[in-house]
Order: sequence, then structure tokens, then C-alpha cells
Amino acid sequence: MDSKDNYILFVLEGQRSEPSIVKNLKNLYFNKDIIIIEAIYGTVIYHLYSKLFTNGILDYDLDFLQILKENCNSMPSELNRDNVSEIYLFFDHDAHATNASHKKILEMLQYFNNETENGKLYISYPMVEALRHSGKFNKTKMVARISDNKVYKKRVSKESLGKYIHYHKYSIKTWKFLVRQHTKRVGYLEKSIFKPLWKEISQYDIYRDEYKRYIHPKNEVLIISAFPIFLLDYFGYKKFFTKK
Repeated sequence: MDSKDNYILFVLEGQRSEPSIVKNLKNLYFNKDIIIIEAIYGTVIYHLYSKLFTNGILDYDLDFLQILKENCNSMPSELNRDNVSEIYLFFDHDAHATNASHKKILEMLQYFNNETENGKLYISYPMVEALRHSGKFNKTKMVARISDNKVYKKRVSKESLGKYIHYHKYSIKTWKFLVRQHTKRVGYLEKSIFKPLWKEISQYDIYRDEYKRYIHPKNEVLIISAFPIFLLDYFGYKKFFTKK
């Protein structure tokens, strides 16, 4: 590893689905000269929170990359903040976890809000399998109860169309559809109209609306995957939408 090189770091919660998704994205969207390093954290976002915050107070002296090296199996020891140009974190909402907390999510989204600084956090609602949960939009079917999170994967297996099951088989056409649909879900989340928002919306704002409309009053989430929103943020609307 050349210390002069710049790397993009993807911090992934899961050991199976997320690496498969990222491998597909790397093959389809990223130039071969761009080196993406994957760090598998292996557990929920609330555990990562406990490594950064003590009694709810952020320790600003902590070295985030060192924390990852201590908690991930796949972090190169030579990696440091000088040779990492961007950091992206992909985690599930996982509100059924015993250490889940509204306050913790808010603080994590406030801390991880810039990919060139601390990193940028993307959250899937309710979890990574939301990417497979695609098809014709229905405002009732596109909602998941938090109390059903433990059986959500089985629900996805029953309701998803076959072409979305295997992440490694996704094509440019598949991703274009997914970006369009999940962006429309975000539009529905904010405006109650299933149309894309023609403006940038932060992960903090998406969570705020999820909490206001679904999590707090109904103990539900509107099903939204982090990865299509990441693609939209990274490459822009023109790559996925043609306005008439």
C-alpha cells in the first residue's frame, strides 16, 4: 500500500450482503484506478456509537480509523487519515436491537455528515435487505413494522421480484431503476407524493422524517435502502434521471 495513494473507505455493517453489493458497484460504477477499501464492522451501529461516545459525550480525541482497526477484521494496518480521501459508512437502522436509541442515531448522523472529514453515514430502513424489497410502489406494502424486524428477511424473500434477489447480478439498468424508486420513496417520505425530490436531502433529514412520520407515531419505517441514495449523492441526478 503506497502511502501517497488516496483510498475510499467503505465501512460496512454486514459480512455477506454489503460486500456483495459493494463489489457489484465497484465493477459497474467506479474507475479501476479508484481503490475502495472495505472494512467489515460486523455488528450494529449502536455498538459503534459506544466506541465513540462515553455516557453520551463524544470523545473528540479518539482516532476513528484506529477504532476500526481494533474492531474490523479487514482493515489494512497501513491505512491512515492522510491516505484516505473519503469515508462512507453503511449501517442498518436496526431499531429492534436492545441497545437501539433515537438519540444515538441523531448523534451519529450529526457526527458522520461529511465523507472528507469524519465520514458520511448512510442508513437502510429497516436493514440492508430493503434493497431487494423493490417492485411497484404501494404506500402500505412499502412499510415495515419495527416489531417485525426479526422476520423482515423472510418477508423480503416472499415479496421481492426474482431479479432483485442476487446483488451480484445487478446491472446498470437495475441500479437505475432502484435509484429512481428509492429516490421517489424519499420524495413520498417528505411530501407524501411518490415523485423524486429535485434537491439534495441529507441522511439526517431522511431520518428526521422517518422518525416524525413512522418511527415515533407508528413504530414503523418506510422501506428505503442506503445504497441507491448513496449512488444518487455520489454521481448526481443526471446519471439516473432525464427530466422532460
